[in-house]
Amino acid sequence: MELFDFFTGKWLNAVDAKGRVSVPASLRKIVTARTPDAKTLMLARHERDQCVAGFDRSYVALAYQDLRSRQESDIAAGRPTEGRFSRSGNLFGSMEEIAIDGSGRIILPPGLRRRAAITDSALFIGVGETFEIWSPEIALTCAERPDVQEFAEELIAEREGRL
Repeated sequence: MELFDFFTGKWLNAVDAKGRVSVPASLRKIVTARTPDAKTLMLARHERDQCVAGFDRSYVALAYQDLRSRQESDIAAGRPTEGRFSRSGNLFGSMEEIAIDGSGRIILPPGLRRRAAITDSALFIGVGETFEIWSPEIALTCAERPDVQEFAEELIAEREGRL
């Protein structure tokens, strides 16, 4: 399977007390293009960063193929394969299918929201095959991802009228 539509762009959206947040229209458009019959998207723990990974159902097969390929590479190179279980559990164990309502909103699952420290705002960042949802406060302190820091600074300044 090959993906032709990619998640691009960045947004800062409000999150209400129930964890509802509007998914940016261009992200919803890609989810719909990839899986026309689905009115859902998939969310999971990010493999490395303190954020939520988002994608459509068709991406799940690609993620599985990637995990299998990594395992085969580890076996061929004589490296331990125990990391596969951690990566598989992290992705598939935390994965949730989330309904998109008629207004384009989703409810961020409490466990994923807590792990990513998302409270009253969510920073959406398109990263090609997937997208990420960050707490703006966490994004501002993420030294390993200067791109994420810069996006958070820019969107917060814009929201506050400083741009």
